[in-house]
Amino acid sequence: MSRLLAEAGAVPVELHCLEFADPTDWTPFDAAFADLGRFDGVLFTSTNAVRRTLARIGGTLPPGLRIAAVGGATMAVCAELGVAVDVVPERYLSEGLLEVILTDGVAGTRWLLPRAEVAREVLPEGLRAAGATVDVVAAYRTVPPADPGPIRRALELGLDAVLFASGSSVRHLRGAVGEASWPQALDGVAVGTIGPITSAAVREHGLSVEVEASTASMPALTAALAAWWGRGAP
Repeated sequence: MSRLLAEAGAVPVELHCLEFADPTDWTPFDAAFADLGRFDGVLFTSTNAVRRTLARIGGTLPPGLRIAAVGGATMAVCAELGVAVDVVPERYLSEGLLEVILTDGVAGTRWLLPRAEVAREVLPEGLRAAGATVDVVAAYRTVPPADPGPIRRALELGLDAVLFASGSSVRHLRGAVGEASWPQALDGVAVGTIGPITSAAVREHGLSVEVEASTASMPALTAALAAWWGRGAP
């Protein structure tokens, strides 16, 4: 994202609003991957889930499993790590992935979903409603940054826009800023998001959304910001 912003002539300021940590308990994850033969497929809804899953199991996934990835970036990481992807939706959202999988019929199938410890339930609930079995296991969790100082200093110095790529980054930014300064710390700052789910999280935290990517990707978010800025919105 920083590279894309710089190429577009902006000055990127990286604010690390969350950190990744191991799940509170690896037992469900390890038990599921020790018995992969009982699953028909594995669902990946983030690049981090792919990387942490393969790091934990110490290799790649065995052949015969149907692999579904939520979008282009997740598919690219799968390819980088030697995992062939069978299903990628046109809409880079859990809803889009669910639609594609359901077109083939899933009644009686069993899926494994390694993901963040706290995440949306759209995909597993939708598959279960269609007759599939879904085992959800935590591959990681997000935690607040150890030092919120850089975030607070950047906002004090002044920013033109803040871009969010996940709802958890909104939540953790709010925590880093502190309730006493939220949301006024972002007064006069344009907010951009990677898609409608993140936009909903932004609004839940009392902010408005000026820019939303047409597809859930960093290039699309950069293009949306550039177009918005070019119209003289500031």
